[in-house]
Amino acid sequence: MIHNSKFTRVLVFGVFDGLHEGHKFFLREAKKFGDFLVVSLAKDEATQKIKKRPPRHNFEERKKVLEKEMLVDEIIAGDSESGTWQIFEKVKPEVIALGYDQISLRESLEEYFSKSYWQLEIKNISSFSPEKYKSSLIQN
Repeated sequence: MIHNSKFTRVLVFGVFDGLHEGHKFFLREAKKFGDFLVVSLAKDEATQKIKKRPPRHNFEERKKVLEKEMLVDEIIAGDSESGTWQIFEKVKPEVIALGYDQISLRESLEEYFSKSYWQLEIKNISSFSPEKYKSSLIQN
């Protein structure tokens, strides 16, 4: 993992269960906020809790698809327990980029940062044809 101060590290969170054009747009836009893009890829158990169903593709399959696209610099497994934010110690990001639909994640992060020593930017990325590329629509 690169922790060189000359790099601005951007962290994104996601399941990426069936990588589509909306995901690719999100990752390309997130990369514009820094030099080194890290994906916190949700573990299968976390995906079950978040989506109320198991992922269609397991963690390793989702990771391989992301790696193949070469849109990110590093992929790490998300925290085992929601809300612990251990990921920040691992990645040491300067920027967190969130998708337009990650509203509850933003609220959780803002609450955490209000009580934390971490000072970083949270950037929002607009949607890319959500009527066509939202994961929940594609899966149906």
